Amino acid sequence: MFKHRLFLTISLLATSTVALAHPGHAQDWMAATLHPWMGWDHLLAMLLVGVLAARYQGRQGPVLPLAFVVSLVGAAALAALGNIAWLTDHVETVVLLSLLILGGLVAAQKQLSILPLIAIVSVLGFAHGYAHGLELKASQAIVLLGMGASTALLHAAGYALSRGIGQRFAWTLRALGVLAGLGGLSALLLKM
Repeated sequence: MFKHRLFLTISLLATSTVALAHPGHAQDWMAATLHPWMGWDHLLAMLLVGVLAARYQGRQGPVLPLAFVVSLVGAAALAALGNIAWLTDHVETVVLLSLLILGGLVAAQKQLSILPLIAIVSVLGFAHGYAHGLELKASQAIVLLGMGASTALLHAAGYALSRGIGQRFAWTLRALGVLAGLGGLSALLLKM
């Protein structure tokens, strides 16, 4: 039964829409709330942050998703206020690199020191948020809240997935990390 659910989950992730971290989709609250669920790159990155957070006990675990969400919302607000050309030129690349980095960290199954990991997650959250924010108007604070809440929910799903799998099926998390990393690498190569 578990293998069937895992297959279904991976199939749904594989058939999710193409990377959407670029201008051209809707700017309302519902679109921003659903966006992290619709773009495979954002969906996987946010799940992986939750998986990484599950490796830490006590207060350390929730710090990773919190750092990602705060960085995401802050970057989206910054981008909505004005386009910074050199960031805009490279943001999609960093979003795809986030899959390679987060996927590698999950696949390696090593627990890093929390401070460097917070820094990594914050930079990656900034890239995801900046990509989203390029489409927003400065007055759309409610949209940022929807995006932040949706992102936090995906982090919680990754956390629950990691905690629920247990040691017997820990290989599935490693496989998820490898698949996400390969997806990011493939998309980067196609982008070149």
